[in-house]
Amino acid sequence: MSAWQLRGACAGVDPDLWFPDSGVSSAAAKRICSGCPVREECQAFAFDSGEHYGVWGGLSEKERQSVRRPRSGPRRHTGGNPPAPCGTVAAYMRHKRNGEPVDYACVAAYKDHYTARNARRAADRAQAKA
Repeated sequence: MSAWQLRGACAGVDPDLWFPDSGVSSAAAKRICSGCPVREECQAFAFDSGEHYGVWGGLSEKERQSVRRPRSGPRRHTGGNPPAPCGTVAAYMRHKRNGEPVDYACVAAYKDHYTARNARRAADRAQAKA
């Protein structure tokens, strides 16, 4: 048993409470979990170990299946073309899409791109009028 499990509000409680039979409410277990000091560690354990049964960290089997585990750190590239390097418009868009902080080089590239585009459009409009 891990150290965090010994600190849990569930320590010493009948384990059957966390593994109710089908159709039996898990509300009593969730009530105990709601005030537990190691609730996050318990949820992390369930996600990391792929635990399919029982209530862990206040989440039932179905709740764990429907909830995606929160990511820690930035998203990672999963294939295809390599991610655009910082300092480009594509990298600016990637940062925005992934909810990452946008660095100065990407902001500058984004602004430069759209400033140049707007200047080209203005020149095209002026030339069309002439």
